[in-house]
Amino acid sequence: MSAKDKLVADVVARGVAAFTTKNFQNVPRPLVAAVKKTPVLADFVRKRYNVDVITLPSFDGLKLNVTRFHAVRGCNWNGKNHVILLVHGFQVQQAMMWFNLPFFLPHGYDCVTVDLRTAGLSEGVGINTMGYNEAKDVAEVCKWIRKEYGDDVVLGLYGQSMGSATIMTYCSQDPNLGFIIEDCGYASLQDTIHNIHDRFLGFVEWEAFYKKALKYAKVGDVSYDDVVPIESVKKLDPDVPMMILHSIPDAYIVVENADRIYEAKRGKKEMHKYTLAPHSASFFLHPIQYKKDIDGFLKKNGLTQK
Repeated sequence: MSAKDKLVADVVARGVAAFTTKNFQNVPRPLVAAVKKTPVLADFVRKRYNVDVITLPSFDGLKLNVTRFHAVRGCNWNGKNHVILLVHGFQVQQAMMWFNLPFFLPHGYDCVTVDLRTAGLSEGVGINTMGYNEAKDVAEVCKWIRKEYGDDVVLGLYGQSMGSATIMTYCSQDPNLGFIIEDCGYASLQDTIHNIHDRFLGFVEWEAFYKKALKYAKVGDVSYDDVVPIESVKKLDPDVPMMILHSIPDAYIVVENADRIYEAKRGKKEMHKYTLAPHSASFFLHPIQYKKDIDGFLKKNGLTQK
């Protein structure tokens, strides 16, 4: 490899690493701050929903900002409490998940959202791990949910993009999940980086680029190679229902990820794909069908309030 090619590989690897793990993940940070501090916006949220705001410590001491939305008819039915944790994706924050509340609150679920590390009003700067440590954040929120609602709570997980990778990474560690819904998640971060490389960075030799990217993107002991959500899905209890959703075309996370995840999941599962929808935008562009599919999934698995 020429000196020029090595330099190009180095520069591109640094850029990809900086974008994914070493930058500020809280691009729309002022949005949540505005909702909490601006009376008009705060009043709109509080009048529409019964809301609690909580601060939780994560495994390494970082403080996570959590919001709980209470179901109008209550979440206790069939003798148990019902809660769903909605997890946001890369470069956004929990406010993005509030658009999805109407998909779950009417079914009798309290909805919990969280700013993952470095996002929104949670602590942390430049330490994003694309789902690895974020899965540990989710674990802490799930512990809090069970403390609040009881160990027998019916707990569902919903995620978009990196949020999907996060909940999939976590799912097999939780023996008592009620269900999981993932939208546009990636099966493996290395494969995703490889796919993006092939489509957009083909002018850089893969081996040279990826070797340097692993070095520059490393956060502590965590690297791209450690983020393999599909391996966790393979271990997920077959009796835990899983719904796999994906946009077509998806320029970031190709739809083959959904196919691989579906194949890996044992037991109860279903998959839906939505055409003419950008990455993680199916719920916005196809809200009626999206809601119909979620309604059907919950009803089929006995997970809806009658």
